Amino acid sequence: MKKKTIALLAMANILIPNNTHAFEIMSAACSEPEGVRYDQVRGKTQRNNDGFSGSNPQFIFSRNTPTKLTVIWPDSKTLGSGVKQQAHEATIVDINETMISAVVVYERQRINLYTLFPSQGIAFMSTHKTIPLQGGIPSGALFKMECKFEFS
Repeated sequence: MKKKTIALLAMANILIPNNTHAFEIMSAACSEPEGVRYDQVRGKTQRNNDGFSGSNPQFIFSRNTPTKLTVIWPDSKTLGSGVKQQAHEATIVDINETMISAVVVYERQRINLYTLFPSQGIAFMSTHKTIPLQGGIPSGALFKMECKFEFS
């Protein structure tokens, strides 16, 4: 086994919420993501508030799959009424006693990075993508979510 995989497994086995007990499964139900987005349009950076109205992401971590974080995106008013709930497997890139970070690389020139802080009750999501308008507009956004973490 690679050293990185062994380290991730070891960290997953010692991750302890509130320093009180070990757990097999951690889940988080989060508030609507709110944040800021930057777009590079015609050589100028534009900054705008951004968010996902009506969408409350959920996250699930299981010791049975210690290198994966399940990310569930419910329907969102922001994305339109025809969008259905989607689940993705994010690859954990770092895990320790205070946070879990995972990344999803999509086919359509987009990467999402998620970092969960169970003891603080928050999560961040960073999105980096190319918007396919005007030959491709570089775009990046950072969102904060308040989360309720449960451990079993």
